[in-house]
Amino acid sequence: MDLMELFASTPPEYLTGLLGQDKVDALKQKSSTAGLLNTVLSYAAQPKTQGYGSPLPYLANAFLAGRKASGDVYDQATEDYSTQQKLNTLKANEESLKTLLAMPEVINNPTYQMLARTNPAKLIEMLNPQRTTTTIDNQLVEYDPASRTAKSLFGQPKVDLEKMDLGNKTIMIDKRTGAIVQSYNKGVEPKNQELWSNTPVTDEKGRSIYLPTAYGSMNGKKPIDAATGAVITDYAPTRTKPVLPPSIQKAEDADYESITSANTLVDATNSMISSLAKGNIPMSVLGRAGAATSSFTGLGADSPEVIAYKDYGRFKNKLVTESLRLNKGTQTENDAFRAAKDFESASSPQDAIAALTQLNWYNSQAIENASKNVLRRRKNSGLPAPEVMPEKPKSQVVEIPNGIEGVTLLTRLPETFLKKAAIKLPETINDQKLIYDKLPKGARYVDVDASGQPIMNADGSFRIAVKQ
Repeated sequence: MDLMELFASTPPEYLTGLLGQDKVDALKQKSSTAGLLNTVLSYAAQPKTQGYGSPLPYLANAFLAGRKASGDVYDQATEDYSTQQKLNTLKANEESLKTLLAMPEVINNPTYQMLARTNPAKLIEMLNPQRTTTTIDNQLVEYDPASRTAKSLFGQPKVDLEKMDLGNKTIMIDKRTGAIVQSYNKGVEPKNQELWSNTPVTDEKGRSIYLPTAYGSMNGKKPIDAATGAVITDYAPTRTKPVLPPSIQKAEDADYESITSANTLVDATNSMISSLAKGNIPMSVLGRAGAATSSFTGLGADSPEVIAYKDYGRFKNKLVTESLRLNKGTQTENDAFRAAKDFESASSPQDAIAALTQLNWYNSQAIENASKNVLRRRKNSGLPAPEVMPEKPKSQVVEIPNGIEGVTLLTRLPETFLKKAAIKLPETINDQKLIYDKLPKGARYVDVDASGQPIMNADGSFRIAVKQ
C-alpha cells in the first residue's frame, strides 16, 4: 500500500457522478496531503504530559485528526459544488429576467415589470393569450394554434420535419409540436397553378380548411381539411360580424379596454398579495428606511429588497390611479376610494393585504359591470350578443386563507365590505367554523355542504348565503 493512501479518506460514491473521475482523483491526492499534514501537526501540537508510557496514544489521536481533515476535503468539495449550482441557477434566472424586461411591451409598463420578477410564467401567458408554451430540447417554445406554427422564445430550436401525404396535398409537420410548417400540391398542374390555397381559413364549424384557388374551382375541386386532407362537402364561411353604429362601437371599445385593464390589475394585485404574505416587501420602518436610503444613494441598488421596494412604489401608484378610474361613477366608487386611501397609508403587510383584497374585489366588479354594459347596450339596440363574450372577472369571491392568517385578514376587513363581497371560507372544517363565527350578521359567504365543499349553482357560479 502507498504510504499516502493511509492518510486519505474514501470519497463518497456520489462525487464521481457529480464531478467526474478526474476531479475525484485530484481530490484523493488533496485528501492524502491534508490527512498527512494534519497528522504531523496534530502530533507535534499535543502536550506529551499524559503519562501514557508509550507514544502510541499520541500517534492515534494525531491520526484521527488527520483522517478527519482528509474527509473534510470531500465535504468542502460537495459544498462548493452545491454553491456553484445555486449560482448557475441564479445566473440563468437573471438572464431570463433581463430578456423579459427588455421586451417592448414590458419596458414602460410597471405592472409587467413586477410580474417579470414575481411571476414570469404568468407574464408570458398574458403577453401571448392565444399561444401555449412548452419545453422542447430544454428550450421554451411558443406554439400558436391559429397559424399552426411554433417558434423558440429564446433562440431557434432545431426543427425535425416529417412529410405527410394528404392525397392531393403534401404537408411538412414539425414532429415535436405537430405544427404545419409547409404545405403544397402533390402534383404540379399545367402552368404551375395551385389547386388549393396554402393559407388555411376557419369555416362556420371551426375547422381549418384549404379553399380551392380559382384554377382549382375550374377543375371542380372541393375544400379540404387542413389537418387530414379529407374533402369537405358541407363548407360554409364564418358569419360576418355585424357592423356596430359608431357610438355603440366607441362605448364597447371603452368597456373592453376597462375589462382588459382590470383583469391585468387583478393579476398584478394577486401577485403583490403573495409577495407581501411571503415577506418579500420591506414594510417595517427600518426596512422601508433602509430600502429608501439604498435607492437614493445607489448603494445596494440591485439588492432584491431595494428592487422590491421600488416595484411596490410604482405598483401602488398605478393600482390606486387605475382602481379609482375603473370604479368612477359606480356604486362602489366611494368604497374603492376608501380602500385606496387605506392602501396608501398601510404600514404593515397585514394592513396592505387587507386593502388590496378590497381593491381586488372592487376591480373585479368593474369587470362584471363593463361586461353587463356590453350585453345591455347590444340588447337595447336590437343587436346580437358578441360572438366572443367579454372575459369574466377572475376574483368574484374573496378567499380567506387557513389559520391565523385568515383571522388576521378578516379582522381588518370593514363590516360594510363583508356585507357586499362574498367570502369563500377556508378549506378545513375547523378553520371554516373559526372564520364563520367571526363574520358579522349580514355578511355574505359561499355556502358549503356537510363535507365543507363549496356549493355550485347550475351556471357554475358559487351559491351565496347571508349570515343571519
